[in-house]
Amino acid sequence: MERSESITTLAAALCQVQAALEPVKREAENPHLGKRYADLNSILDGCRPVLAAQGISIIHLPGRTKSLGVTVRRISKEGEIDEYPLGEVELTIMLLHKDGEFIAQTMSLPCLMEYPQPAQGAVGALSYGRRHSILAALLMETEDAEGGASNDIPLADADKCPVHKLPWRHVTGVYKETHEKAGQSYDFWSCPGKVDGKYCQQRPPQGYAGPGSAEEASGDEPGEEGKGGGTDKVSLLNAFETERKRIGGSRLDNLRAWLTGTEIEREVKTPNDLTAEELAGCVAWLKEQEGGAA
Repeated sequence: MERSESITTLAAALCQVQAALEPVKREAENPHLGKRYADLNSILDGCRPVLAAQGISIIHLPGRTKSLGVTVRRISKEGEIDEYPLGEVELTIMLLHKDGEFIAQTMSLPCLMEYPQPAQGAVGALSYGRRHSILAALLMETEDAEGGASNDIPLADADKCPVHKLPWRHVTGVYKETHEKAGQSYDFWSCPGKVDGKYCQQRPPQGYAGPGSAEEASGDEPGEEGKGGGTDKVSLLNAFETERKRIGGSRLDNLRAWLTGTEIEREVKTPNDLTAEELAGCVAWLKEQEGGAA
């Protein structure tokens, strides 16, 4: 934390500010999280008159943005998994007294650096940081529209998305050949619901293993309804890719070659269209083939 040589006057003024501040109403809605929150305008409306009466102003100074060298996954509107570089942007909050005394603190806020445009991830992170830095610095509380003063948010049903109230769906599959991760498998739990045409970004708690048998997604990307299977299907998909690359040929060519010796009559376009039992049979057949056979 940075500060002026003396903060005696500022400290006394802040005591008066904190004694006069009232809880801010949580009236803005976040459709992605399914909860209400106090937006920046409400927070500023609640504190600026009290701060001004004591000769205090708030200054927010955005700082540099840098990459953290890692990526995060998001589901696009079309249901594909996209990856974006994760970075951080600095934000400094300063409480400045009219006599020149000040205290200041700089924080680093995580942000998506290229989603959906380079600046928007940083702007969103700064907006979030501005709200919470003011609440923290002034010890401001928020309350719901009905006057409940608790800041605690009730935990949602662990087996359902808190926004859509739908059960979590187990999504597995293999990236398309046009994807930069072509051939690699994905495996995660997500909400099948949508917000404004885009897949819900809610995820269950880390380590969630599902209420029982997992519903899996079919096709080359998450978001499509599947035909069941088990969590071991991911390893079978990986085994299929390993053998397919050894033999050569496309996924569809190898599938068609195997299907000619089976009694399966439904349309199969990707290995994830198969049940776990069928996929195990397909992998076993591929292992018996010589390179270039399919």
